[in-house]
Amino acid sequence: MIGILFKGGIIVYLLFIFSIIGIAIFIERLKFLRHSMNKSNDFLPAIKELYNTEGVKAAYRYCNLHPSIISSVFKVGLRNASKSGSELRAIIESAGELEIRKLERNLIVLATLAGVAPLMGFFGTVTGMIKAFMEIETLGGNVNASVLAGGIWEALITTAVGLAVAIVLHLAYNYLINYIERHILDVEENSIELLSFLIGKEDNEIQTA
Repeated sequence: MIGILFKGGIIVYLLFIFSIIGIAIFIERLKFLRHSMNKSNDFLPAIKELYNTEGVKAAYRYCNLHPSIISSVFKVGLRNASKSGSELRAIIESAGELEIRKLERNLIVLATLAGVAPLMGFFGTVTGMIKAFMEIETLGGNVNASVLAGGIWEALITTAVGLAVAIVLHLAYNYLINYIERHILDVEENSIELLSFLIGKEDNEIQTA
């Protein structure tokens, strides 16, 4: 079967390279996303408890001990906890946007490979058909149906491989997008809660001063 596939020529080799690159990106992004996610339901309460009992430095140390996308945003917020509400909001939003861009790194490459793969397959089929008919012309048209069919199916291999690679990479891309969107929502919700907590703490400190 592999031998038949590679009769598609250099285009098939390129498509296999596309698939290897795409799968490598998928695995790398999946590992990064799983590593960057923590139990956010437990994380924010722990930060609040430490902040209330031991202060901002203890909460910051806790973030360092539990590295993740959310903890990175939290560290920025904790470092700027003394700023006004509007300033703190802008800082936390900027930090969140920066971390979200980290989540989406290399996804454009995966999407591009998924989009280009079927086009490469069609291109290989067209060039293969051209070669087949050029060979027929060289033989003066003295070919039987089996020779013609053989040239055509070899040309069509690239389309089949291109579509197969595109399907796999599209599924991988959509899976990562869905994963990231859920994580972005989690980051946004926790950032809002942290912001409300820090602003509330600052207001209380001003009132008691």
